[in-house]
Parts: sequence; C-alpha cells; structure tokens
Amino acid sequence: MYFIGEAFQAKIATWGIHDGGTTSKYATANAICERMHLTVASILRTRYNNAAPNFQVAVEEIKRALAACNHAMRCAVSTALMNNTPGETVFHRDMLRNIPLIVDLLSMQQKRQYKKT
Repeated sequence: MYFIGEAFQAKIATWGIHDGGTTSKYATANAICERMHLTVASILRTRYNNAAPNFQVAVEEIKRALAACNHAMRCAVSTALMNNTPGETVFHRDMLRNIPLIVDLLSMQQKRQYKKT
C-alpha cells in the first residue's frame, strides 16, 4: 500500500519518475523485484535472526537494508552488460573502488543487435 500512497506518488513525481506497474506477463520486471525482495529478506534475516526490534529500530534497519540491497544490485555483474555492473554502466565509476571507468555503450548495443539476428 505504501507505493500507491499519495505521499509516495508526490515524491516520485518531483523526481520525474513515471509510474509503471508490473504484471505477471512482464517476467523481467518480476525477476528483478523478486531478486530484490530476496536480497532484502536475506539482509534482514542475518541482522535479526529471532530478535524483534521495536518499531523505530525496525524502520531504521529496513532503511539500511534497502540501501545495502540497492548497493548490492548495482554491484552485481551482468553478462547482458558485457560483464559490467549496472552501476558501472550508469555512473561510469567502479562501484567498489571509487575510480572512473569507461564503458563502451556502442559496443554493447552492437553486440545485442548481433545476437538478435
């Protein structure tokens, strides 16, 4: 319910993000969402095995888990990106070491076009 709330919709509108739902027909989006949920669950499970924190602590821990999940997803190497990470491709920087990186987007596009034919 949080993602359809008025406050969330206002926030994504100010950031210029267009709302786009996903259905069971869109397997790629579902796979990304499922992987993210599994990563967040693993992070929370390792931090709180059986201990139930109070509400304020839980909110802060969920924020930290989402930040860690975001970083983990940006650092995951993808063969679709020619063995680069999504973070390297978007930000042109290595996600683990703070160094600049050159990503050849044109060769990635050409490789994908070649595979389709």
